Amino acid sequence: MARSKATRDRLQRQVLELRDRINLVDRALMEDQEDGQVMRNLAHCRASLNGLLTDITQSSFRFRKSGSRRLKPTQGPRWKVAAARFME
Repeated sequence: MARSKATRDRLQRQVLELRDRINLVDRALMEDQEDGQVMRNLAHCRASLNGLLTDITQSSFRFRKSGSRRLKPTQGPRWKVAAARFME
């Protein structure tokens, strides 16, 4: 899928942030830090990953929507049609 330079840069920053957060979890485990700190770091990793997945999914929907098969008002709710096309 073709992405703009700005989108690629944003996704790359998110991947780097996720990598840094995973390294924090690894360091916390190696240094035998408290479980609460490890769980906080894991929660931050999960939030970063969810954000990355959301951005990629939304850009995929936008890409499919901007194609030649535009949604028609009579095809039902837009989100149902977009979800069905995404699953094709």
